[in-house]
Parts: sequence; structure tokens; C-alpha cells
Amino acid sequence: MSGFYVVGSWLIIQVADVFFPAWGLPETALRFLIVATILCFPTALIFAWTFDITSSGIVKTAPAHPGELLRRGLKIDELVDDLIEGLRRAGLENHDSYAENSNIG
Repeated sequence: MSGFYVVGSWLIIQVADVFFPAWGLPETALRFLIVATILCFPTALIFAWTFDITSSGIVKTAPAHPGELLRRGLKIDELVDDLIEGLRRAGLENHDSYAENSNIG
């Protein structure tokens, strides 16, 4: 949901950047729009976390069972471990390629 919000906000700001001057609106109107989209982002995330859009309309998200939270937590731990390992390997690979290409020593 946050990705949709960011892309939608970016699109609205781009359209406003083109049309606001043509409509004679001041530069502060565009600044206000940018600040409003930034300030509304946390609110949009809270609503996205609290409610689901289904075929029967907008419904409150059902609470998760304790076992489900534990399984989700383990997946997040694995994801963080994989991310750290990937960053470590990328850092080592970049360091090795830098050492090979440098004329030091």
C-alpha cells in the first residue's frame, strides 16, 4: 500500500507541477501539495494497516492469531538475516574488486 501511495503522490505532484503554473496558481500551492502528501503518508499507512479493501467493501482487518505472529516474526528474522548477509557479501565483493583494480602496493 505504501508503494501505491508514493507512486500516486509522485504522479499527482508531477501533474500539478505542469498544470499549476498554467492555471496561474502560485508556487506555494505546489509546495503545500508536496508537504500535504508527506504529512498524510503516516495516516495512509495506519489506515492501510487497519482496514482491507475486499470485494464486499472496506472491512476492518481481523486480528492475527498468536501462532501466526510467531511464524511471521520468524520470516522477518530470516529476511533481515538474508539482507545483512547480502550487504556483507556486496561489501566484500566491492572491496575485492577495488583492491584488484587499484595500483596500491
